[in-house]
Order: sequence, then structure tokens, then C-alpha cells
Amino acid sequence: MKTTAFSKSSPLYISRDEVAFSEDHADRYRLYRLFEFRDAPMMCEVVGSMKQKLILNAATYQATVGG
Repeated sequence: MKTTAFSKSSPLYISRDEVAFSEDHADRYRLYRLFEFRDAPMMCEVVGSMKQKLILNAATYQATVGG
């Protein structure tokens, strides 16, 4: 479940592991999105592979100092 006080279309963070798990278990995977929870809570369900259902943009990087 991912929760936001903002609208359904506001960006959310999803990890690489969550995306991979959703691909491996697409037939059973569900992401529940609770939004506008402060004023008028609503929920939507995204079913299947998150790679196929969401527009994914890299938001963080893992960096190592090289020589």
C-alpha cells in the first residue's frame, strides 16, 4: 500500500525490489494506492507488473566513489 495526502496522480516512490517482485508475481500482484486521505480518502488498485502499469522514472542513484 502506498499512501498520499495528495491526488491519485501525484508521484509515488517504489523500489527496484518492489518492481521486480511485481514482475515475478504479476498474476497475483496488487498495489493499493490510498490518496487524498486527509480530506476525502479514496483508494485505487494497480494490478500486475508495475513496469507495465506505471511510468517509472529514476529518482535515486546508488553511488560509489571511484579512483
